[in-house]
Amino acid sequence: MKQSTVLKKGNEWYSVTVGICDIEMRQRPITNRPKTIVTKKVTTKAPKAGSKISQAIELYKKHVVDAKMTADDFVQLLITNLNMTLAGAKTYRYTCRKVVSA
Repeated sequence: MKQSTVLKKGNEWYSVTVGICDIEMRQRPITNRPKTIVTKKVTTKAPKAGSKISQAIELYKKHVVDAKMTADDFVQLLITNLNMTLAGAKTYRYTCRKVVSA
């Protein structure tokens, strides 16, 4: 039983047929392969009022945007005010930066 598939090698596409004991690969590229265009859907849902992320966004606007606080100081602020871990505070800082700059 043979099974055919299409592989990409470099910038060219090839048709490959795989059998039980053999593999054959046609050396001529498949030229009519459609190009894939990936689009990303952007959603802008507002966070629930009173959630940690909404509190973090308000702190970001107040301390970083208005008062020009550094990123490391803002992470420490999140750790102390919202009882976060270092990794969580860095993630929230990045999310706040994306939300506020959008």
